[in-house]
Amino acid sequence: MTINLHLDELVLHGVAPRDRDAVGEALRAELGRLITERGLPPSLMGDAGTLRLDGGRFTVSEGMPPSQIGAGIARALVEGARP
Repeated sequence: MTINLHLDELVLHGVAPRDRDAVGEALRAELGRLITERGLPPSLMGDAGTLRLDGGRFTVSEGMPPSQIGAGIARALVEGARP
């Protein structure tokens, strides 16, 4: 199965602009890992070709590296999609 994921908008309040690419890459990598290990959440297995998911909120601690921020966002997205 091939999955194409398009993030329309990722709002990162308080994250340095220089870290945005690293956060995005970590998010992509962790989403790929989680979906490979666990499969798609049932709520995302609909008939529609386009699904919209509100990722909710993820709290970032001061000094948290971009890789942890991206991975945390990915986990919040996947967990938020589970029933």
